[in-house]
Amino acid sequence: MHGSYGKYVPVLLLCLLLTMVTGCDTLREDFSFLPGIGGPAAYPPDLPTPERRVNSLRQLARQAAAPGAERQVTITSGLIGAMRDEDDPIVLAEKVRILGEYPSIVADAELEVALQHDDKEVRQAACEAWGRRGNAQAASMLRSMLDGDRSMDVRLTAARALGTIRDPQAVAALATALEDSDPAMQYQAVLSLEKSTGENLDGNVQRWRDYVRRESPPPANPVEVAGRPW
Repeated sequence: MHGSYGKYVPVLLLCLLLTMVTGCDTLREDFSFLPGIGGPAAYPPDLPTPERRVNSLRQLARQAAAPGAERQVTITSGLIGAMRDEDDPIVLAEKVRILGEYPSIVADAELEVALQHDDKEVRQAACEAWGRRGNAQAASMLRSMLDGDRSMDVRLTAARALGTIRDPQAVAALATALEDSDPAMQYQAVLSLEKSTGENLDGNVQRWRDYVRRESPPPANPVEVAGRPW
């Protein structure tokens, strides 16, 4: 029985080969939206991929400076609602950053909640958003993250964001970072203090410690670890 089918095998293989040769382009076109087929993934234009959603959100950021308080309230409300339903931490982090462009009491409340999110990228985005607020409340929020977050990446982001705030609270927060045992944190604290105060103490950690204690900076000493770029 098997022998009777054996003679058809070459014919079947030939038909399969012809189908592959003539139909390959058609198959590629039909399934080109799948990654790995037909070159780079070409998703259907109406498919809300994370990249497209992020790009759409960034358009909202560009509208933040546009006049119209009513429109800003509408966008803020929409963003807050969308944040609460978001499962993708990458997209959620972008929504948090965009919300930082729209100052309001309700937005601030949501940004405070974002500081406690389980995903560190979302918490970093919240630190960046508070840095754009640039006020005493922002300095207080960022200090709490600098002092207490479990992730060094988040703490460094908080230290960097404090550098955008010209407020005594920001300087006081960064003073604690100068005492951190991690050289990376010391270095970031120096960079942020330079930006926040406008002073340049040659990257010397001890001189900055004296500065934040309201002491006269001593003569320049050899640059410490925090003065060296990584």
